[in-house]
Amino acid sequence: LAEDILMYDAALIEEMGGDALCGGMTDDEVLDACWLRGLPVGRFVNVGGSVRSGIHRREEEMQEMRIALSNHLGMMKVLMPECRPLP
Repeated sequence: LAEDILMYDAALIEEMGGDALCGGMTDDEVLDACWLRGLPVGRFVNVGGSVRSGIHRREEEMQEMRIALSNHLGMMKVLMPECRPLP
């Protein structure tokens, strides 16, 4: 599983290029990627709030997940020199 995650990380790093917050990924892709790596995935529940506040909270959680995944990929890029683009 660890090797699969490393290969997936390398593919995402190459695919994303300079995309800072994984903007080219859908919410479901970000959720799956975070879950697979044990990164925060948010709650995605609406407890005692209006529909509007629930949607706003989901957007905030998605942004947090994108930041966490972006940070993870940034660290992996440093650790995996073969993922760096050629000059």
